Amino acid sequence: MTNAVLIEDGPLKGIYPCLLWGEVVHLEGARALGLFAGDYYAGGPALTVHQFGQGKAYYLATQANDELLAVLVRQLCREAAVSPVLEAHESLEITQRKRADGRSLYFLLNHGEKVEEVVLPGGKFTSLLSADELEGRVEVAARDVVVLLEEKKHEAV
Repeated sequence: MTNAVLIEDGPLKGIYPCLLWGEVVHLEGARALGLFAGDYYAGGPALTVHQFGQGKAYYLATQANDELLAVLVRQLCREAAVSPVLEAHESLEITQRKRADGRSLYFLLNHGEKVEEVVLPGGKFTSLLSADELEGRVEVAARDVVVLLEEKKHEAV
């Protein structure tokens, strides 16, 4: 099966291929954000949202392509005020942990095939794998990992 999800307006506007399967959905309180473009599904809901209490439930009635999944996840993150730990290329996975002393640990994993640069938050950091002291930016080699510990901030006396 091949088809497409048609979203006519809003931040997700576009035509997105979908394949393998699709479901016939009946709206019962939900509203359609996107419709199937063809086949016997044509005009039927492909992406829905249902407001319930203070939350929303989204339903995708097909296997969407990576582009639709990416724009949908970005939109959902915006709606939920979720932002990345640090701005970085999509090949980088970055997580932050807080130690008991309040200092941050950053784990930077480069899943890509080329070196990527990351702008660090203010302050100084120590690489726990190389013992290098860093400030401002760090490069993460292809298929490599960097673990950074935020240096203690000196308190004014």
